[in-house]
Amino acid sequence: MSRLAKKLLIIGWDGADWQVIKPLLEQGRMPVLNQLISKGVMGNFASMEPMISPMLWTTMATGKPPYDHGICGFYEPDPESQTGIRLASSLNRRCPAFWNILSDQGFHTNVVGWYVSHPAEKINGVCVSELFSRPTGPHANDWPVAGGSVEPPHFAQELADLRIHPHEIVREQLEYFIPDLAKLPAEQQQMAWRLAVSLAECATSQAVTTWILETQPWDVTAVYFSALDHICHTFMYFHPPRMTPVPEEMFARFSEVVNRACVFHDLMLSRLLKLVGDDTTVIIVSDHGYQTGDRRPLLTPTEHAGPTVWHRRFGMLAMQGPGILEDELVFGAGLLDLTPTILALMGVPPGADMPGRVLTQAFVKPDEIQRIDSWNQLQASGQDSNQPVDPIAEQAAYQQLVDLGYVEPLSTNRQDVIDRSTNEYEYNLGRSLMTGRRLEDAVVHLEQVHSRQPHRLNVALQLADCYHRLGRLDDCRKLIDFLEQGTCFEKSLESKDVRQLPQIDLMRGVLELSLGNLEQAHAHLKRAEELVGRMPGFHVHLGDLYIQMGRRDDAASVYSIALEIDPDDTRALNGMAAIHLEQGRDELTLSCALHSLEVLYHQPRAHFLLAMALKRQGQLERARDALEVSLRMNPVNQEAERQLRDIAERLPKNRAGKSTVLTPPQGQDGTR
Repeated sequence: MSRLAKKLLIIGWDGADWQVIKPLLEQGRMPVLNQLISKGVMGNFASMEPMISPMLWTTMATGKPPYDHGICGFYEPDPESQTGIRLASSLNRRCPAFWNILSDQGFHTNVVGWYVSHPAEKINGVCVSELFSRPTGPHANDWPVAGGSVEPPHFAQELADLRIHPHEIVREQLEYFIPDLAKLPAEQQQMAWRLAVSLAECATSQAVTTWILETQPWDVTAVYFSALDHICHTFMYFHPPRMTPVPEEMFARFSEVVNRACVFHDLMLSRLLKLVGDDTTVIIVSDHGYQTGDRRPLLTPTEHAGPTVWHRRFGMLAMQGPGILEDELVFGAGLLDLTPTILALMGVPPGADMPGRVLTQAFVKPDEIQRIDSWNQLQASGQDSNQPVDPIAEQAAYQQLVDLGYVEPLSTNRQDVIDRSTNEYEYNLGRSLMTGRRLEDAVVHLEQVHSRQPHRLNVALQLADCYHRLGRLDDCRKLIDFLEQGTCFEKSLESKDVRQLPQIDLMRGVLELSLGNLEQAHAHLKRAEELVGRMPGFHVHLGDLYIQMGRRDDAASVYSIALEIDPDDTRALNGMAAIHLEQGRDELTLSCALHSLEVLYHQPRAHFLLAMALKRQGQLERARDALEVSLRMNPVNQEAERQLRDIAERLPKNRAGKSTVLTPPQGQDGTR
């Protein structure tokens, strides 16, 4: 397998979203990124549930889902520690990251700030963990380097001078983001402080990365920036267009913060690209996007990781460099694909146990991808597992998560902290297993958490969904009956968090739909719709119900509403494609099906709908190719098999032709 990249720079922008960035590109406000994608490729980058950053960035670094790599939340139970927990740690990662693999293969590899890279690992290069940039003291001259955050450790003091403390972000710099900062009311000053913290961490990671690029030998350098995610959590509520509850004066003051944060990242990108030169392959990725416009939630749940309700299921991907196509789109990419692609670019075979694919569709001359059985024989991390924890640095990092609303303040009851962290780990592990379609395994973990915390609505709803998907409809019904008794509402209602209550009607409606009780299903789904208004998930389920009831016009109407809310809703696009196909509108069927596949490639139904429209237009070879893709993804579709046999009888026996349908993922389990 040949090496395509001479050098490779990987840049992580947590929370970056094309829906926010594209308007800025069109306005000429991010010229560096615009030039990069004009000379390379771009596309959506599909996230996975639960959209919790340490889980996602570890998936991207290892090519493995959370139930394989072992990182299942912001923190982990640790009965041996003083507090009862520790932050998610590289010590507990169960498989090697790409920097371990590349170091083993002799490449000079550097990592800066990657989520869950603490303690820093011994690699063939410089590793600076995410705790290095977190301020632990009130002033820049009272800020010791977090223990274990730099490897090799002899660089720690030299790099310490590159750190930026939030108090070093001067008023003039903050006023670029928030005009008239001096007039900021006291109750809003904490927002400005959070912005300063994010900018300081961002600037620190940038400074360390430029130092590495200028002074150290390197083949691969990876840097992670958390600022966009943190800034969006504080300021996306004020992003244009103005949400009705937002006062005019706050909208005027904060409406440009997110946009200017993106512009700031473009400026940092400019500096990095000048340092690496034109012979470097550059990858920019994000782990998820952000809800914008009408999709923004009016309430943020107060439950653990509640702010993830703001996360959108598609982040961004951009690639540019020698051997990369120019001015092209990449379809169907996702988190699991990053590490296999990084390894392949450096001529290193990915592991066969990495379910993602190499994004060869971005390559000018795709090489045959070779795989080895696994890289798990490497030691997952290169540090001493008995290395002492820096309690001050961990406390500062935990407090930042509290400030962002991801976690609750630590309880003084140590056993309560251990129990809570255990439940969160089990819950996130169960959701990850559901995403991987390992439902039998998922239900075990969700049942354990539900038995210990029956009042938690989110746990009960996920368990009910898991029962439904397993076909355990009696168990699903019993759990919904329990929910409808209101036993689990006490905590939610006390905190005035009623966002999820309509989910009960949604779940009941879906269950009744599965049982063929269409009228009952309709009543529950309509009630859910009335409670939450313009939420695409409810409209899609309602559209599916109308299809079963034979009410095609009503189905088209609610699918259209879903697409007004989110033009990339693949379920609504597939529903519209099916209606257009039934009504003989082949061009509209093709448009909807292709749009759906551009957003998310692994959809056997969308490929089937595409094939049927192509067949009716007489494009038999393309229809055959689409059916073959659909059957590889779902081998038990008898109608697809029948259609494929029919097309085979019509085509010449000695036909030969190149497929014009995108090549399906190889070695992928379909989890996106």
